[in-house]
Amino acid sequence: MIYIRRITYFIIISFWYIPVLLILWFRSKIFNRFNFFGKVLTNYLETLGSGFIKVGQISASRPDTFNTEIRAQLGRLHSSVRTKKRDNPYKLVRSFLGEKKTDTLIESIDNKPIGCGSVAQVYKGKLRNGTLVAFKVSNKKLVNNMVADFKIILFFARFLDRLQIYKSIPFVDSLLEIKELIENQADLKLEAENLKTIKENLKHFKAIRIPEIIDTLSNKEVLTMEYIDGFKEAKDINEEDTLNYKKALKEGLTAVYQMIFDNGVVHADLHSGNVGFSNESMVLLDFGIVAKLNDATKKDFGDFFYGFVIGDVTMCSDIIIRQSKQVPKKFNKEKFYESVGLLFDQYNGLNISEFQISGFVTDLFSVQNKFQMIGSKDFVRAIFSLLTFEGILKSLMPSIDFQLEAKLFLLKYRAKSFPRRPWPENIYNTIHISSVNKTALV
Repeated sequence: MIYIRRITYFIIISFWYIPVLLILWFRSKIFNRFNFFGKVLTNYLETLGSGFIKVGQISASRPDTFNTEIRAQLGRLHSSVRTKKRDNPYKLVRSFLGEKKTDTLIESIDNKPIGCGSVAQVYKGKLRNGTLVAFKVSNKKLVNNMVADFKIILFFARFLDRLQIYKSIPFVDSLLEIKELIENQADLKLEAENLKTIKENLKHFKAIRIPEIIDTLSNKEVLTMEYIDGFKEAKDINEEDTLNYKKALKEGLTAVYQMIFDNGVVHADLHSGNVGFSNESMVLLDFGIVAKLNDATKKDFGDFFYGFVIGDVTMCSDIIIRQSKQVPKKFNKEKFYESVGLLFDQYNGLNISEFQISGFVTDLFSVQNKFQMIGSKDFVRAIFSLLTFEGILKSLMPSIDFQLEAKLFLLKYRAKSFPRRPWPENIYNTIHISSVNKTALV
């Protein structure tokens, strides 16, 4: 019954929105059309709800989907989703945790959510001992709707795959990956485990704050955490605030590199709704989407960036091929090497102000799409983690040296993985390493 209801709703809503979207997409003379397209598309996905909201959230974080204007509008779906009236949150938490535990330990829960996502809402509350907390509560109805939505979306994705109109875009594989992410996000017990792991890995960073979990009031449906007072989302930070958070921003960048190159457990949803600031600290939230790099993938990730720095096209091309879960049967390896080489020529040697990770990654994905390759999910998620965080840092602190921390990690990585392989002499100029003591590196 739920599938019939969702399909009917989808058809009715699409009847009104699709014509407007098509006009905005194809009528190039419309002023600021991509901005309007993004607004209409965001409202369309938000109205459809559940699974469609998640598709919009993922699209907002991926540079291989829409242009910057459209993705900026879709970004609202990360934390400001309009919600319909739902059950009293206290009664809801009570039904998940049990009457005795809830009535004994919890004094109150605000009716209005402080954060709304595709599968859960967050409410501010107070325990009987006076502690302020945040309750993240899973919405079973939204999760069930999402399962139904993905059956609808997958139907159209398979239809597009059969038509082979967009051969380079892996619709079905991408949606199945999103479905897996949603299933993981709906399990708040799994999110709690991810949070604890990353919190432990980053505990030596003094300017990074991850909320403590209250285990006695947490399970698969409810995640209870300390409430962080004065929290501001990254998108709400002004120029004056940025000066106060300079240390936190730099530590945040170092932490992302550590997660990728060292720990192998990466917060893979670092958009502006999940990154914020409080009391001169950077706050990380929402650990539902995490990339877990096994030793082989972690090594390939480090090797790839090492290869990029020294201009080893063959090494990097082989890693891309090895980390692709799909390579076409008629694959022209020589042409692929040539395309990667041209990309490296374009970006290698640029100074700090000119080099952008987002531009490089977007062009790299374009090369993969051209050769109909699909990257492995955890390798891609780790890249997007770095990518989305770069967007936050560049908006708040344009002058920050993205390369310095990467260089330090690469140097540590090189010493561990290539102890006998010297850096080329021009490496100091290429990655601007002159500010570091060269003799200590080789």
